[in-house]
Amino acid sequence: MRNAPVAPLAIVRLGTALRAMGKAPEAVNVIATFRQQQEAGILKDPLRRDWVPMLQYEHALALKDAGKRPEAVALFEAIAKAFPDRPEAVNATWRVGQCRREEAAEQLAAARAAAAAPGATPDQGAAARKTIADTAAALEKIIASF
Repeated sequence: MRNAPVAPLAIVRLGTALRAMGKAPEAVNVIATFRQQQEAGILKDPLRRDWVPMLQYEHALALKDAGKRPEAVALFEAIAKAFPDRPEAVNATWRVGQCRREEAAEQLAAARAAAAAPGATPDQGAAARKTIADTAAALEKIIASF
């Protein structure tokens, strides 16, 4: 099956299905293995090379869903750079912003919890407020970049 002409499309569908079932780590493994074994050959095929950004995008989504946000961001950025004229590039750019926003939201939640923690020292409260201010500024930069 992996050598079938439509295998890249099947792998994309399989990755989507695995993610929908909450099996993102499995989707990461399946897609990564397929890409490692087949992507170079697909890129050389003029009839199938346009499927590569779709395959990479699904891989990046699986990485994101599996909690591997830095790896997902790196792949999303690579897609946007390598395939700027493809719809996946636009979506990948948006996903980079989404990943950064999610990371900032987690930092904000942790800082707010630290600031509100009973028994927090004044230094801990000040550090938490600084983190909140810095993260809010980072979010503004993320928003401004779009």
